[in-house]
Amino acid sequence: MSCATEVQVQIYTSPVQLIYACIQTVLFLVTVVGSLSAIVELSKKSTIPDSTRVLLVGSLFFANSHEFAYFSSPLKVFQMNFFHSNTSCYPMASTLECIPTTTVLAMGISGNMFIQSALSVDRCRFDVQQRYLTSETLKTTQTICYLSIAQFLAMLLYTGGVLLMRKNQKNIPTLIYVNVIVWVYAPPYACVSLAPLIIFSLWNLKRQRQIRIQSITVQKETQEDHIRKLQLSWG
Repeated sequence: MSCATEVQVQIYTSPVQLIYACIQTVLFLVTVVGSLSAIVELSKKSTIPDSTRVLLVGSLFFANSHEFAYFSSPLKVFQMNFFHSNTSCYPMASTLECIPTTTVLAMGISGNMFIQSALSVDRCRFDVQQRYLTSETLKTTQTICYLSIAQFLAMLLYTGGVLLMRKNQKNIPTLIYVNVIVWVYAPPYACVSLAPLIIFSLWNLKRQRQIRIQSITVQKETQEDHIRKLQLSWG
């Protein structure tokens, strides 16, 4: 384990990194708690097909895997700012020691991308095999589509932002570059938004279903009332 360079020390002990570490800690906790709540909601009876439930739970698994691995970065910032007494040498992990964390991060990102692709295939299967879909199934497909689009946009922001930063890296001072690029790293935002999106989607499906049931009930009562009036007029 080697000591951090002067630039690395400035990066890890800067107020920007400390603020970022605090925010990432909040995102980590919200992701874990939100995922548990989403799994509980997914386990309840709804119009979402079982295959889609499995894919959504898998997506939550990959999201949490990423966040658990990525949380090592905020921990490093907290350690260097609050729990390190030897200011002459700030220890840095070696490349070999970073392999497990990097592997889990890559697994989390690629796993979520795979799940989004699988959800797309899952929705086309419903469209092709069930030509005459019920209104509830159509709403379910639409909701899952919105959820996938939101996740895709977050990953697109990450890919485009990092690519833009890397192309202009030579023109940006190292300290500014590192302090800015961490905010462009979007997977944590995609991970933390997944559970709330699932919970909101399930709530929205339930609400729309209740509205449709009430509409059908009112329509039936109106028709029955109309028939009674006709019967009375026919005497």
